[in-house]
Amino acid sequence: YVDFANMIVKSIGEFQGMHLRLSDHVKMFNTTSESFESYLSEFEDRNLPIVVSTCEPMHEMVQRNKHRFYLLDEMIVNLFAKEFGELKFRDEVVFGLICNLVLQKAKYFVGTSGSTYTGYIQRMRNINGLEENFDFFDRPTLINTGSYSWNGSTLTNGQKMWWREWPESKLNI
Repeated sequence: YVDFANMIVKSIGEFQGMHLRLSDHVKMFNTTSESFESYLSEFEDRNLPIVVSTCEPMHEMVQRNKHRFYLLDEMIVNLFAKEFGELKFRDEVVFGLICNLVLQKAKYFVGTSGSTYTGYIQRMRNINGLEENFDFFDRPTLINTGSYSWNGSTLTNGQKMWWREWPESKLNI
């Protein structure tokens, strides 16, 4: 599965990745069209392909901007159906795993606040020494206060940003 994901990455070359979590997640953190399109504009300035993985590829904001990026699901289905069909396991879970493994290799990455899937991508990017700024579509404000960096999270009701990694989470041996 890692080899298959790496084959996809190799075919794309250097790229930028986005994970756009919508569906039931919008009740917790709603990625607006404005924030999605703002990141698209930033990424377009870098002149690298933009690859998007989303749980709702038919969502209106995705469809309206589809000319600006590649949908990872479509790439796999249209360009790698044969190779995917040769995998021992080929269900929706494996499909999600492959997309996650591909996005981990992006030169730049932005994800969705509160998404565990985004968190897995960012965690592996961090572990593998890739640039990881923990960018999120909603651009949460971070202010360092207290002994730990997560104390600066500005969420309501004393909540902390539990869905992301913090500098203190990386064991430097």
